Amino acid sequence: FQQVVDFQALSLQGVFDRQVDAPGQVANLNLTVQNSLLGPQSNFGFTFDLPAGTQIDNGSSATNACGGTLTATAGTGQVVLTGSTSVAMTTGCVVSVPVIFPSAGVFSIGQGSVSAITSPMINRVGSQTINIVTGYVAGQPIALSPPTVPATPMIGQPAVGDGGFWDGTQPLTYDYQWLQCDAQGDNCSDITGATTLTYTPVAGDAGHSLRLRVRTTNSVTSSPSYIEAISAPSGVLGAPQNSSAPTVSGSPAVGGTLTAGNGTWTDSPTSFAYQWQRCDANGGNCVDIAGATSGTYSPTVADQTSRLRVVVTASNAVGSASAPSAATSAVTGPVAPNNTALPTISGTVRAGATLTAADGTWTGTTPIQYTYQWQRCDAAGANCVDISGATGASYVASAADISAKLRVVVTADNAAAGTVSATSGATSQVADFTAPSNTAKPTIDGTAKVGEELTATTGTWTGHQPIDFTYQWQRCDAAGANCVDITGATAAAYRSTLADAGSTLRVVVTADNAATGTVSETSDPTSPVAEPDAPVNTSAPTVSGTAKVGDDLTADPGTWTGFAPVTTTYQWQRCDAAGTNCVDISGATGATYRLTDADEGGTVRVVVTATGPTGRTQRATSAVTGAVAPSATPDVSPIFGGNLPAKSGGRNLVMVTPPKTAKGSPTINVGCSAEGDELVRCTVIVYADRSQLMPRRGLNLPGQQSPKVRTGRVVIGTAVTVSKGDTVMTGTVKLNAAGKRMLRNRAGGIDAEALVRGSLSGGGVVESSSRARLRPPTQAIAPTDGLFPINSSKLTAASLGYARRLRTIMPSRVKSVICIGHTDSRGSEEFNLDLGKRRATAVCRALRKVGVRWQRVRIVSRGESTPRATNETPAGRALNRRVEVQIRY
Repeated sequence: FQQVVDFQALSLQGVFDRQVDAPGQVANLNLTVQNSLLGPQSNFGFTFDLPAGTQIDNGSSATNACGGTLTATAGTGQVVLTGSTSVAMTTGCVVSVPVIFPSAGVFSIGQGSVSAITSPMINRVGSQTINIVTGYVAGQPIALSPPTVPATPMIGQPAVGDGGFWDGTQPLTYDYQWLQCDAQGDNCSDITGATTLTYTPVAGDAGHSLRLRVRTTNSVTSSPSYIEAISAPSGVLGAPQNSSAPTVSGSPAVGGTLTAGNGTWTDSPTSFAYQWQRCDANGGNCVDIAGATSGTYSPTVADQTSRLRVVVTASNAVGSASAPSAATSAVTGPVAPNNTALPTISGTVRAGATLTAADGTWTGTTPIQYTYQWQRCDAAGANCVDISGATGASYVASAADISAKLRVVVTADNAAAGTVSATSGATSQVADFTAPSNTAKPTIDGTAKVGEELTATTGTWTGHQPIDFTYQWQRCDAAGANCVDITGATAAAYRSTLADAGSTLRVVVTADNAATGTVSETSDPTSPVAEPDAPVNTSAPTVSGTAKVGDDLTADPGTWTGFAPVTTTYQWQRCDAAGTNCVDISGATGATYRLTDADEGGTVRVVVTATGPTGRTQRATSAVTGAVAPSATPDVSPIFGGNLPAKSGGRNLVMVTPPKTAKGSPTINVGCSAEGDELVRCTVIVYADRSQLMPRRGLNLPGQQSPKVRTGRVVIGTAVTVSKGDTVMTGTVKLNAAGKRMLRNRAGGIDAEALVRGSLSGGGVVESSSRARLRPPTQAIAPTDGLFPINSSKLTAASLGYARRLRTIMPSRVKSVICIGHTDSRGSEEFNLDLGKRRATAVCRALRKVGVRWQRVRIVSRGESTPRATNETPAGRALNRRVEVQIRY
């Protein structure tokens, strides 16, 4: 049988060279050291303990192939090897020692130790148990590890044993028996019925230890008929048992303190509980005292003449048990307080200072409560009288106490035996209040720079409390002299202004304790106050608006920080298409700029200059716009009026269709103009929807066979202008029979469309059309729609020019004018209604300015409610920014 103890790279193996089958036989124990390192090992050793009862037979017969010194003395049970020489790598060496066995049986090497010291990287100590079997028959059961039982079996709780680990010819049969032994594990006897691996200790096991015996048989066992192994003993844990009664220490007197001692208990209690009891004069008839459940107890008046005891309850995991202490002697009554050292007074004897009373020393039944009464005495310390309200342990001397002496009366009360008073000695005479005194000058925190806030600290002051502080900031010259008060600067904090630039500042702090007057102290001056920095741009300027010739761009200055006020100015710059080579645009120095033909194809940006109050400036430049696009309409387009986009020729025509003033006249005055070119001929054809005609039976409608009739429409009049002014051609359209009939039969008027063709002196023809609503002869609509910039009601010079042209084809006086303002859909409903009203007002004022007079005028705003074109495109939105003019003659 062998044992192996592994030391990482070194291992020790023990093997007996023969089977021992009779007492007195000798077997050689061969101990082999094996080296598995990649190098030789030296200076190792070991100590090997033989099984108890065995011994070395003859030390001179021992052999040592490991070098060093081998100690194996006959009659001893220990083999020692020290100072071995060397073991080559991957090899081993053997130490052999003869061992004699005195009797047959199973022998165990208990805690046999093996040590090895080889090199700094290997240094381990280990121990192992070996079972040596004498009289061993091959295949018979053998316990390679013994049975075990739990370390602390508890009464009433199942204890599960381990039968150990056995080897031998299978199958093996096991018989278990629990043993009750004395506390040392000896004098064991079988426990009836305890024949399984699990056993529940009973009360009778208390104070004993338990062991588990295992007997194993198989086909080989015959003599003996079984192999037996027994566990080590384990003491049984029962409920605690008192072996020495609890005790009570302390004085059994009212107000005293009694302390419980637990006494002595078996079975390792884990906790203790207490219950104090009140007993009669003989120590009997004890009853629990409510709430008295701690390890200490203070007797009360109710306990007087009674005796007291404590019941201690000890508990552990198994259970609990209680035991009372002996009763104390009879509880004595309370003892009145007795002063053995007079009260004293500490503190500065000065008006405004705090004096503190010490109780002095007292004996008597505790607890003792103390109250105080301060007294004012004459200069000799006599004729003392109580100071009203001065009943605390401390007292602040007042003005009334100046020149007097003070003392305190301390009254002790233990609630059971009455009160006793003791009086301190008198103080010295109370001195007058102490005026404020500065011990550390005021200071100024902060940066001495215009716009920065400075903060004064009061410094350090002594004197009668409380002390109030006031402040006065002063402005001094650069050297810190010639200081004058700064008006209104009377707070602890002061923000420097431009007036302070280049000067130094200081603060005068005045202390006032209301009892002795005021005292002032002045801080050191600051360094000269620096001017504020130039404004700093934290968000670059931006440009809004459409980059298109004729449109307005608006600059936002961005965000600036710095000492206020900060003013901003603008300079617009014209750049190339790449946004470089920028130059100032002459005169473009406002927050808005209207793009001109000179800007077309390039980009534009704005430079914002911010100026602080000291004249320091800082510039910031916006990003450039996109490439400036040409105007959406030719230069000749009016801002309002009959703007009829030309279908060819690059020009615009304007048509106005007011009727003659003669009542019932079936004619319409017309006018044509073309900006930027001269008209040589203008033809007007007026159409109406065929559905507006109410035919009579047999009526042959004029123009039904005419090639000029468009699908669903009928010509109701034509004209060629005959009168020519500088810029306007005028003429008259006479309604034919269909037109007259439509006007007669439709009281609300008819919807008509005028087609205008203009022949230009430079060659070419332009054509445009406009819709209007013609009413019975006293009213007509002038389709004078005007275009406006985004969110603007401003009229341009071109707008006023159109108003003047409109005036040439209108009578000087009309019955009424209605100006109707429209907007696109950009703003809110409320904003757009207001904008439409402002646009209509501007147009009516323009007509009045050029000489049109009326009996009544009406301003109407429809906001975005009646668009002329879609609001989904820029072009459509532009057409919706207009004013319609309705004229009644």
